[in-house]
Amino acid sequence: MSAGIAFCQDTKKLHDHQHREVTFSVGKTYLQSQNIEESKPLSLSTGKVIDAEYPHALIAGKNSFLEIHQKNLSSSTVIRIGKSTALEFRSFDSLALYQGSALLSHRQDLSWKIHSTNCQFSTRGSGTWMTEKTEIGFKFILLEGKITIIGGKKSTEVEAGNLILINDHEGNISQTLKIELPLLLGTSRLLNYFPETLPSHSRLLSAAQVQALRTKKKYEAMIGGVSKDRQLEVWQVGKKQEQ
Repeated sequence: MSAGIAFCQDTKKLHDHQHREVTFSVGKTYLQSQNIEESKPLSLSTGKVIDAEYPHALIAGKNSFLEIHQKNLSSSTVIRIGKSTALEFRSFDSLALYQGSALLSHRQDLSWKIHSTNCQFSTRGSGTWMTEKTEIGFKFILLEGKITIIGGKKSTEVEAGNLILINDHEGNISQTLKIELPLLLGTSRLLNYFPETLPSHSRLLSAAQVQALRTKKKYEAMIGGVSKDRQLEVWQVGKKQEQ
């Protein structure tokens, strides 16, 4: 058997074992197939298996949230969709975010293509990350793991706690900012509104603690040491109760 035939058979096997299931849904969440004129949105609920042909979109209305588990023979990804979000699945690893925000978490090294009407970029690596559609592109936040963003004519390695602004069609990074992971982990509804913690929960806590320790060391070095009662605290982030 030639290498080309073997590759095609392996690719077909992966495609045949693709599985996407709703693991949490609250509020008004829908599946919209490609032909909007001929098909009505299908209401989603926990346990619903999504087997629609590509492309199709998942939609979460106002004050609505959706979590799906996507897997095949080689990977497993948790995808959370925030309120007022429209996320189109163009293929198993290609997404179009037209509005709103999404969180993805996967342990395996995976590549994703992220599109909108006016911007695009790709990611490669493993971890937990968020992206949000803006008027001129995307915000991207790495919560834990190792991710490389590919856009324009270069690739950029992202550290946990980096907020990246991507503001043009080629996916060039316009700005990199630092965010406080402990604060984000304690307040983000994409993390805390869902009944089950992410599989990466312990790694999220570790990333937040590492960042807090680094901030503490920088602070102490800058001011020449502090007394015990004035040292920066390493935040212990727990699961926030639903409001």
